[in-house]
Amino acid sequence: MTQKYTIGLDYGTNSVRAMVAGIHKDFAVAQKKMTRLKAKTCKPNPKAHDIYRELYSICKTLHDAFGTRAGNGGLYDAMKRLINIRNRVRK
Repeated sequence: MTQKYTIGLDYGTNSVRAMVAGIHKDFAVAQKKMTRLKAKTCKPNPKAHDIYRELYSICKTLHDAFGTRAGNGGLYDAMKRLINIRNRVRK
């Protein structure tokens, strides 16, 4: 999978600083001058597929607990699951 992503300074704040300092005349110019797109190919590791699935499950649980009204706060085992994954991966 090839994905384009923005790299460069944190243009949310630094672009504003550059405008205030008079380095760039406006936000659009600052953004264009201070960032660029770079194509990068991401290749998932098939050996880690099961770990990715476990981590996704934990992330979904955390998201639902903190990010939705329906979250029931059932986070008792989240840290234990993460530690278990870490220990298996480090072997």
